[in-house]
Amino acid sequence: MVGVERGDSTSSTAAAKIVRRIASKTDASHIVINGFSHLATPGERSDIPTALHILTNLAESLQARGAHIHLMPFGWNKRWQADVLDGEWEQRVVHLPM
Repeated sequence: MVGVERGDSTSSTAAAKIVRRIASKTDASHIVINGFSHLATPGERSDIPTALHILTNLAESLQARGAHIHLMPFGWNKRWQADVLDGEWEQRVVHLPM
């Protein structure tokens, strides 16, 4: 899950590096990017075009490095289930400086 807030950089370099590291540490064969902004307070939410731009840049940056990516539709109400693995790298929250 990738949170996007107002003021986030449209450069995906730092985020892509972190995602690649986590994928490497967990031996992931595919990466699913599930972007959201609804958890931010209303004044901190990114506008939709900017959020889509950031998420698309992240996906393209990862694909350029050979990762298999699936970018979930942004803004849809989705029902999904995730089985979280136990381990140091399976659950990670990383806040990038703006």
